[in-house]
Amino acid sequence: MRQPKEDRDSIDKAQEKKGWIDWIIKGVNTWVGLILTLVAFGGLIVYLLVCLDQFVEGKIQKRLEPFELYAYALSLNHQEQYDDAIPLFEKSFDIFIERNKGATNSFEDKKLYENQGITVAYDYMFAINNSNIPNKYHDKYDRIKEFLDKERPNTVFADNEFGWYNLRTGNLAEAEKNFQAAVSIYDASATKETKAKSFWGLTLTYLAKGDVKKAVENTKNAAAIHPAEYALPVMIASAESIKKDKWHREIATVHPAFDASIEEYFKELKTELGKQK
Repeated sequence: MRQPKEDRDSIDKAQEKKGWIDWIIKGVNTWVGLILTLVAFGGLIVYLLVCLDQFVEGKIQKRLEPFELYAYALSLNHQEQYDDAIPLFEKSFDIFIERNKGATNSFEDKKLYENQGITVAYDYMFAINNSNIPNKYHDKYDRIKEFLDKERPNTVFADNEFGWYNLRTGNLAEAEKNFQAAVSIYDASATKETKAKSFWGLTLTYLAKGDVKKAVENTKNAAAIHPAEYALPVMIASAESIKKDKWHREIATVHPAFDASIEEYFKELKTELGKQK
C-alpha cells in the first residue's frame, strides 16, 4: 500500500528540520570547542608569562643581592653598629669574590666584580677595625688582606685600614709598616683627610711604642696636609677629649705605654707651638 502524500511530506519536513538542528548543534559545538581551545591557550600564555616574570625577577634579585647587603651593612656602619654590619659585609664580599672568579666571559665583567669587591672590602675592614673585639675577626681580616694584596689598586686606603687593625690588635710593628706604606704611596686620588689620618695613625703607633718624638713629628706631617684637624693649636685645645676618646682608651688597654706617652706628647706639642711663635 502506498504511503499517503501527506505522511511523506510530514516525514520530509521532519527530516529537514532535524538536519537544521544537527547543523546548528554541530556549529555550536565547533565554536564552543574553539573558544575552549583559545581559553586554554590563553591560560597557557598567562602561565608562561608568570613563570617568565618570576624567572626574571629571581635573576634581578640575585644580581642585586650583594648590593642590597652592602647598602644595609653600610647603614649599620653609619650608625656605629659595626658588629651587626660585619656578617652582612662578609656575605656581600663573598658573593662579589665568587662572581669575580666566575667572570670569564669578558674582561669588563671581571673588572666590575673586582672593583665591587674592593669597595666592599674597605668598608668591611672599617667595620672590623671599629668592632668591639677586632681580634675575634682575625680570619676575616686575613681573607680580606689576601684579596686586597692581590687585587687592589695602589692606594693609601688598604694600607691605612690594615694599619688601624694592627694598632688595635697589638701588632705595632705591622701597624707602623702599614701606615708608612700608606703615606709613602703617591696617590693623587687620596683625600687629604685619608693621608693625614695615616700620619695620625703613625702618631698613635709611636705613642703606643713610647716614642714621643716620632709621634710629634707625624702630627706635624698630618697638620701640614690637613691643618683644620691636626694643626698644633687644634690638637692642644682637644687634648682632654683625645685622651678620653673611646678608640684611644682601647689602644691604651692594649698598649700600657700609651697613657704615659700621651701626657708627654701634649707637653711637647706646646713646646713646638711656642717655637713657631
